[in-house]
Amino acid sequence: MVGLGDPDVAEYPNYASAFAVRCLVAAGGQPDRDLIELICRYLKSQQFSDERGFGRDHPVHGAWGFGGPLPLGGSPGHVDISYTRHVLEALHDADAIDEELASRAQLFLNRMQREGGFYFSPVVGAANKGRTAASEDGEGIIYLPYATATSEGVLALVASGVKLDDRRVLGALEWLEAHPDLDHPGGIPLDHPEKWGQVLFYYHVAIRGEIAIANGKSDYLLEPLTILLADRQRVDGSFVNPHGTLMKEDDPILATALAITALGAVLSR
Repeated sequence: MVGLGDPDVAEYPNYASAFAVRCLVAAGGQPDRDLIELICRYLKSQQFSDERGFGRDHPVHGAWGFGGPLPLGGSPGHVDISYTRHVLEALHDADAIDEELASRAQLFLNRMQREGGFYFSPVVGAANKGRTAASEDGEGIIYLPYATATSEGVLALVASGVKLDDRRVLGALEWLEAHPDLDHPGGIPLDHPEKWGQVLFYYHVAIRGEIAIANGKSDYLLEPLTILLADRQRVDGSFVNPHGTLMKEDDPILATALAITALGAVLSR
């Protein structure tokens, strides 16, 4: 599969394979059908399930992680809502989601939803970029939602077959409407030591655009988004995030692609 060519280092095979499927489906070539089906079988096999040793009570049941061989010791490794969303979108595009797979995925997504919004990972605490609060029993902490994770949650729900008028989707959209700032993802502290609000700038505006397409409400984004991006466009037409090293947004190819995703969303009204 894509991302497994190096025998020593797996290059995010679930993520890479999901994007490969979406590109092949969009290209629409009949000769690619066998390849699409092959990759989809791989992606479906990577869902955390009873068969892989992660029963319904496990917090990652129904989700996807990096992909490839699992770590030793029964750990699922890195698992988050973003990988889950991208795989679900790929399988949805390829018409490869069955009822059991969707049910497992929705169980995971239901567990990740909090106060309407979504947080990022149930097993990698440091990957959650929002605020925390004390758990109800006072024995630990819970992770609170933020804008990019909530957007991922909406897109994952929709890809899994949940309708736009479902209470889970409506609750998440209401959370996003209550946190409308495009310049900084709502829910991520402004004083976060990693400055995630700046690091994720282009990813945030891109996924906000994708949300606007999903719920058919891109009109309101057109003016603020174009103004925001016009101020950041370089003379050669590209975009770059000087604060985005942690997410590679300092690479103009990635930053420009994300900017185009955002602009394409609001212009596709």
